Amino acid sequence: MKKAFRIIDMQATGQHIRQIMEEQGTSVRKLQAFFGFDSPNAIYKWIHGESLPSLDNLYALAGYFRMTVDEILIPMEEKKRPYTIDR
Repeated sequence: MKKAFRIIDMQATGQHIRQIMEEQGTSVRKLQAFFGFDSPNAIYKWIHGESLPSLDNLYALAGYFRMTVDEILIPMEEKKRPYTIDR
């Protein structure tokens, strides 16, 4: 029997991160300083849906926003999921 498994929607998650930043009054530069990044490129990739934060950075981001990781990530809608697993 094939079952769909949850996949993170990078585009929707990036938009959500941007929304949270706006709601909490933070900027890319503030996050860059928080993470100690030399450049803001990684953060721009997150908010543009080009990549996701690493697990460590995602956990830190959740702490920064005072949220859980699950509150930040947006799963892909079931009808759009390209993968299934045999069970």
